[in-house]
Amino acid sequence: MTPIIRAVLSDIDDTIKPHGGPIDPRTRAVLQGLRALGIPVGVATGKNADYACGLAEGSGLHWSFICAESGAHFRELEAEGPPPVWKVHESSGAGMADLVQFRDSIGLDPLHRRFCLRRRENIVPYMPELKDGILTLLPPDSDFGQTAAWATFFEEVIKVHDLRLVVKRHKANGSIDIVPAGIHKGLGVDAVCRILGCKPKEVLTIADGENDDELVAGTTAVAVGNAIPRIRESVRRNGGYLARGTYGEGFVEGIAYVARNGLFGDKSGEVLHLVSESFPELAPAHAEG
Repeated sequence: MTPIIRAVLSDIDDTIKPHGGPIDPRTRAVLQGLRALGIPVGVATGKNADYACGLAEGSGLHWSFICAESGAHFRELEAEGPPPVWKVHESSGAGMADLVQFRDSIGLDPLHRRFCLRRRENIVPYMPELKDGILTLLPPDSDFGQTAAWATFFEEVIKVHDLRLVVKRHKANGSIDIVPAGIHKGLGVDAVCRILGCKPKEVLTIADGENDDELVAGTTAVAVGNAIPRIRESVRRNGGYLARGTYGEGFVEGIAYVARNGLFGDKSGEVLHLVSESFPELAPAHAEG
């Protein structure tokens, strides 16, 4: 049986918008239109929930759900604001205690923003991100490549101490996530399914990057044109759609493709009309073979 999409859950950076950039006004109009049609739209991000909330408020949007910190935190919108009222769900990974041990093992100093790389006297500066459920470290300057060595070292620490942690390095900005076992964006899909009483195939996911594997697994998925090869292959293998457009255009191209195939049910025509108003070139959007 062909699934009818009950909700949209999308990555943010390099999917809805370029990393560090704003949401294209045309993409924003489509997002607002989906909400107006009664289609819940949520985001799944490696950043914290406040980042997603601030992005929505600054863009005049209301997310229905926020899956933050790669799945460590999940928020469900109970009432639109200002300010919005959120019901907060916590996800407990099997490696939360291991994350604390990892921090101690590398001598993480949050006050001076340093950690020890291989030798205690080898102090390496980093830029932190405020997270509770995962650890994110970024290079202190524009030399993103330096974190490749960090990732290798972190993997060695995890192996030596037999820690239940996963290292994910994002090539777009060199950032590294240390994620407890059992924490991933697929928990956001699970939460949406529980709330709406639907199946994963009834959730449209749109993704691009290193921490999106579990987000797209088992869902109706779209990979934007700038997605990493592994995500595009995973989406292709599972019968999803490979957009040619990048960032927000690729996001909307995926929405158009799903609507053209009637997967928004009786709202599919309205969704296509919505897309055509902002991206007329995507009205007869093309598929990648």
